[in-house]
Amino acid sequence: MNAQNWRADNNYATWTLFQQHPEYFTADTVGNLQRRYLNDHRIRETVAAGYLEAQAQINRLKFDIGLRYEGTREGALVAQPHSAQEMAATGLTAGTVDYVNYQYNYGRQLWKTGSYGDWFLSGGVKYDLNRHLVAQFAFSQAILRPDYGNLGGAISINESSQTVTVPNPLLKPEHSTKYYLSLQYYLEPSGIVAASAYRLDVKDMQVTGISVGPESVGYGPNDYAGYTYVSTINQPGVSTTNGVTLEYDQQMTFLPGVLKGLGLRGSFNWVDPDSVRVNLPIYSANWGVRYGRGPIDVQLTGNFQSSYRTSALSNTPTTPANGILYHADRTLWNVSATYKISKTFAFQIAGRNIFNAPDIVYSNVRSRVQLYSVYGSMWNVALKATF
Repeated sequence: MNAQNWRADNNYATWTLFQQHPEYFTADTVGNLQRRYLNDHRIRETVAAGYLEAQAQINRLKFDIGLRYEGTREGALVAQPHSAQEMAATGLTAGTVDYVNYQYNYGRQLWKTGSYGDWFLSGGVKYDLNRHLVAQFAFSQAILRPDYGNLGGAISINESSQTVTVPNPLLKPEHSTKYYLSLQYYLEPSGIVAASAYRLDVKDMQVTGISVGPESVGYGPNDYAGYTYVSTINQPGVSTTNGVTLEYDQQMTFLPGVLKGLGLRGSFNWVDPDSVRVNLPIYSANWGVRYGRGPIDVQLTGNFQSSYRTSALSNTPTTPANGILYHADRTLWNVSATYKISKTFAFQIAGRNIFNAPDIVYSNVRSRVQLYSVYGSMWNVALKATF
């Protein structure tokens, strides 16, 4: 039982029990066969690329521009299991090896291919306003290829809801253009204060869990007739995200005596998407305190992420079972220390999530907890030798 008095099975204890009493367990032959078919994903991707770059400088103004080409060829195996109506007509008994083999065509899959080519431009300018202050503007174009699991794999059929979840071998990559502007002030003798802003435009953003027409994902109108198709698609148009980052990092070498070894750093990020995003915290922050003097080096760091949505955009608060799932905000603290015994040996200790912050997922509202995970703190102790 965990802290909430919920049942939490121990996988290690289960394995130990299996080793001691294998007679307590029965092999799930049919289930294992079905899982083997469902997890048979095969993707082939070939990328050919070339890049050119030019740099120049005029007094305190620096230029950089680059051009890259990438040609991509992809192939994906797609399984096509029979529907419940088709299986009923066979007369086979559900829950048997013969039934599962026929349902998944004995593992036979279709090979679907596609190809595309892209040119990407990038560049920027940097200007030294004075010996401490630097302004920078940059832009870049990039590509995000589809996740392999969304391109190929098995089809999942939900008979109760009459939906069929399919991979989308016609899924296109995302194309993005990012604009970046920053102002950086360098502190003497070691440090920086910076503010930056960016705009990210994404064309053909990939969105999962969306109801689609069969033709849009490479299937015919008679495939799984009467079922609703669910897949990953490319969102029409351009999706825009704006963001701001504030940053500070400095070694306090100007302090007297033993305080010279103190260092501070921190950053804060804010993003502003033009619509709801999945797995995108609006606020995040990182911070740290470091002290180094002689053979001793100690660091205390932390990071924070605000809550963010994890469910597909197609989910609503009334979606069966879970509605809309969110990952709760979370703060993690970490510590590390090194003591240099000699030029060769150093003793190290490090701890992650030292306050054992839980990982919480909730449904619709914060008080409706769907998943409460406590992973524990992780500690490492080492003796490092350098030769």
